[in-house]
Amino acid sequence: MIFTVATTFITPETHMSRPSTHPGRTLSSQARKRGQRGQSTVAYIIICAALAGTLFVPLPPNNLTAAQQLAQAVRTYYSDLTFFISLP
Repeated sequence: MIFTVATTFITPETHMSRPSTHPGRTLSSQARKRGQRGQSTVAYIIICAALAGTLFVPLPPNNLTAAQQLAQAVRTYYSDLTFFISLP
């Protein structure tokens, strides 16, 4: 019996240009992974847009938006802080 061994020499240049295939992973799972790329970015953008949108919805007690209430709180805090700093 004669056994032949097939050897492949891989240089760094050819290694980097070869597509990454892992044993046990089918082409369809690789294609699925490729289709899922960027999905978390889209979800993050949607959540951030929803949170930003809620800043401009009027709230019932005084019909001010959350952004207006936040700005008013910062103004009051800054006014109190400058008054405190100006004390002798």
